[in-house]
Amino acid sequence: MAHSMEIDNGSAAEFRVQNSASSSECLKIVFVDLQQKLVSAWQEEITKELPSTLLEQKSRTISIAACQANFQDFLQSTQVDCMVSPANSFGLMDGGLDLAISKYYGGVANLVPVVRAALDDEWCGQQNVGTCLLVDAQKLVQFARQGEQAKNVPRYIAHVPTMRVPKVLHPDDDIAYRCTWALLTAIRKHNIEVAKQGQSSAGHERINSVLCAGFGTGAGQFPVDECARQMVLAVKHFAEKTSKSSSEEGELGGSSGLMTLWDEAEKIEDAVCSFAHEMKSGETPTSSSIFEKVFGK
Repeated sequence: MAHSMEIDNGSAAEFRVQNSASSSECLKIVFVDLQQKLVSAWQEEITKELPSTLLEQKSRTISIAACQANFQDFLQSTQVDCMVSPANSFGLMDGGLDLAISKYYGGVANLVPVVRAALDDEWCGQQNVGTCLLVDAQKLVQFARQGEQAKNVPRYIAHVPTMRVPKVLHPDDDIAYRCTWALLTAIRKHNIEVAKQGQSSAGHERINSVLCAGFGTGAGQFPVDECARQMVLAVKHFAEKTSKSSSEEGELGGSSGLMTLWDEAEKIEDAVCSFAHEMKSGETPTSSSIFEKVFGK
């Protein structure tokens, strides 16, 4: 089944993705925010880090765009399947962007109990920061569509805490990367399960598209340039990982295999972090030194 989406934001005019019902890696990602600086940073990072050769593979296609808008206006003309709540750990969606999302779904009194019930089931009411929980808001969709603003109402809300409770985030945190990675992998897992069980009107539906604002840039005051860099980098790493076949991944193969994995892990760590991780001795750890320390030479 082919899907297309058009975005008119003055700079990113259109992007398309061809989806296969059997592929869990076909996904449209739309970054939407009112902050022009963040949107510009997203667009710059997308151009720099995400060539079409990486996004368009035989087995899957990922499309990505950034748009300056509030989500309510965006959803007036565009249907998406999932909307991200850059939340707190307790599902208390009564402030900032979360409050706007709650109002879109009929109010805090309607949405928060649905989110809290999902949190109670999966996380005993307190979700870890940097993780993603997909909340099925199907029973609120029809009610929400009766509102003046809610023309298109995503069935799924991705609850992704950027902080336990509202606070200013440290600028050296990798929170935007962790949240984006958690979001992408949660959607992938969801779509794999849908493909296994078969899509029916009574069951879950495949998530083909997701709408996401900047992680931590509101109450958390996380630097917008770093947020954009980390979010796009997570998409890049996800695209790279899902483009590889199981045979290309190779096997562990003893110490040499572990060394290869440590090398890959260190490359990702270096790319994600904007600051140097130093050992107590002041030396920058290498994959070989870490391997020897953990496993012995």
